[in-house]
Amino acid sequence: MNMKKSLIAFAILAIAAVALITACDSRQAISRSKPQVSFSAEMTAVKDLSLRKDIARIEFKRDNEPFSDGVISIGLDTILSAGDGIYFAQTPFLRLFAGGNPIVFSSTDDLYQKGLSFSMPDSFRITSVNPRASQTPVNVNIQWSFPSGATGLILSVFSTLYHVDNTSPLTLVLPAGTSTYRVPDTTFEDNSYNTVTGTYYIYLVAFNGSFGTYPGIAFPLPDNLPPAQAISNPSGHLRYGTVAQYDSIRIF
Repeated sequence: MNMKKSLIAFAILAIAAVALITACDSRQAISRSKPQVSFSAEMTAVKDLSLRKDIARIEFKRDNEPFSDGVISIGLDTILSAGDGIYFAQTPFLRLFAGGNPIVFSSTDDLYQKGLSFSMPDSFRITSVNPRASQTPVNVNIQWSFPSGATGLILSVFSTLYHVDNTSPLTLVLPAGTSTYRVPDTTFEDNSYNTVTGTYYIYLVAFNGSFGTYPGIAFPLPDNLPPAQAISNPSGHLRYGTVAQYDSIRIF
């Protein structure tokens, strides 16, 4: 009996000691969690039928710093990092389709993954250039097929030597429903109104929202492009469109 009482007394003393130690330790547990980070992206995606390439270029940032350790995919294709926060892919490692194309941004270390979709305009082509060749500057009528899924068009007509022959490229933003345009004869003159012979390229772009420059672009863009489509997570902008097979006019 005395042994039993001794064990009970010892247990009571042990519990009291633990309680006293706990009461004397006033330190609070520190909750550790990963700080919130923000991501941003600037993307241009192009189906260029003249180059016969699908192209995507993305600038990806984490807390406003270039971020090269993320993973970005469009559809089933991974967009590889080229360093310094730039991600780039083109045919045959990228396929863009008319209509919806899903894109996913992720960072494994940050447990971050966000997806969205962008809609590429359908393929289209220039159907008529009249006249295609002339000995003197004339108005030239251009016609093209209708690109579904576009919110606007870009027309660019320019001399192959416009950087040095003093001609001024014709660059315009046209409504999506437009299917013809008359190029004025002054397009084929220099700034002194002299005829400039040679080849003039015709490029047409169907865009959705807006458009932007990209690696390999072969034509000048107008200055009055509409604002790019804004996204919120990641924050930033998307620019995308379809470039028709180019055509040409010959002044001789």
